[in-house]
Amino acid sequence: MEYNIQYFKSLLIQGKLRQAVKYLSDFEENKDLVKKYYETFEQKKDIIRSDNEVIQRIDVIYQEYYRIVFWEEKPEEFALRYLCESFSLLLGDEVPMLKTKEALIQAIEQLEGKLKKIVEGEGYHYLGDTTAAWYGPYIWKETVPTKYIIDLPDQTYDLVVNMMEGFISRSWLDYLSFGEVGTGGWAGDEGQLYCVKQCYLNKMDTPSFQLSYLKHEAQHAVDKMNYDSLDSVVLEYRAKLVELIYYPDISKFLDFLLEADKTNTKNSHSYASFLIMSKLSKRILHKDYEENEAAWLPFENEIRNVAKELYREHPDKAYKLDK
Repeated sequence: MEYNIQYFKSLLIQGKLRQAVKYLSDFEENKDLVKKYYETFEQKKDIIRSDNEVIQRIDVIYQEYYRIVFWEEKPEEFALRYLCESFSLLLGDEVPMLKTKEALIQAIEQLEGKLKKIVEGEGYHYLGDTTAAWYGPYIWKETVPTKYIIDLPDQTYDLVVNMMEGFISRSWLDYLSFGEVGTGGWAGDEGQLYCVKQCYLNKMDTPSFQLSYLKHEAQHAVDKMNYDSLDSVVLEYRAKLVELIYYPDISKFLDFLLEADKTNTKNSHSYASFLIMSKLSKRILHKDYEENEAAWLPFENEIRNVAKELYREHPDKAYKLDK
């Protein structure tokens, strides 16, 4: 059996860190990387990602949160309580005695608002809240706006893409992968896009940028403008369909097939991929779910055509699996 880096990355995207490291350890060529994982997560060796002491102290709290969630696999409420208590102590606030998950989430939202002001006072940008299912901030230095004309299946849009540079933190997936995987950008609620420039250096003409970033995030922006309250799974579902419609080969579909996971509905990327694979399995192969890559290879055109059909359906149908 040969090492499959895409499979390893798919486990990280699903948040399955222990399973990913176990897979790594099956291959001798990965022994140095396995050692780094144990140092970082088992031995709790913090990574120094900023020479700014204020920002580094904030980052260390998030690093411990990642260990609690992904390595120690503690309950969600335990991890939320850790964030709430640690941020309160850092800010010099009284530690609140909160009993419910909802109250903890509300408190963290308020605390992150204070962290944002502190980070911005240090000359950086800060975006908090969750990505896919878990907390982890985006902290960066510079933003340069650029205009793009973007074709989507329904029409063409003129959108501003804010190119961001000088990142210290790109949320949890960046940390779990030591910078190898992570968010390439996002769509803001105001209709503008935000792009992590370092992810696409010398790749501006490739599908990675033109499709997986530009069209994907543009679809998010358009959906946020056209619909009042689409949840994160539906937003990812529709944006991933756009990628399948435009992608020049079957490789992106195979990536989605690997990362698809129905066990955590809060992980919007993995669960959206699961919904897409379920629907394509029914409509193309007439099966409940086909996870064998080889079975899909002859159906590249069918995948593209059915993706168009699914895209044209109302977003309310995203969760409804075909019978």
